[in-house]
Amino acid sequence: MTPESGTPTLVMAAHGARSGHWESVMDSLAARVRRARPGAPVELGFLEISAPLLSDVLSRVAGPVVVVPMLLAGGYHAHIDLPAVVARTRPDALVAYHDTFVAPADEAFGGFGESFTPLDKRGQR
Repeated sequence: MTPESGTPTLVMAAHGARSGHWESVMDSLAARVRRARPGAPVELGFLEISAPLLSDVLSRVAGPVVVVPMLLAGGYHAHIDLPAVVARTRPDALVAYHDTFVAPADEAFGGFGESFTPLDKRGQR
């Protein structure tokens, strides 16, 4: 959160990969979001493999946080891993869905994922 604006920090939560190219793609996307939100803090964290880890980012960010899952499909990371990291490190965080709905992490994931429904391969819930 920036002290002067009170704007929540947007934390982009991506999977991570062994490919440096993937990391540069995500860094580039985060940079574009920062340019679109001048003065608003934007962070990028990865669930595994790449750095920084989402848990580390969430632990160090002060003030309100909105987590935006950057996962392309449902699966373990969307339904289990991401909700667990958010609940463990920042249970006060809000989680943005693909349809722009925002809810507290415990509500958003219905207790570790029961109600989390990312886009499926047809682009529908």
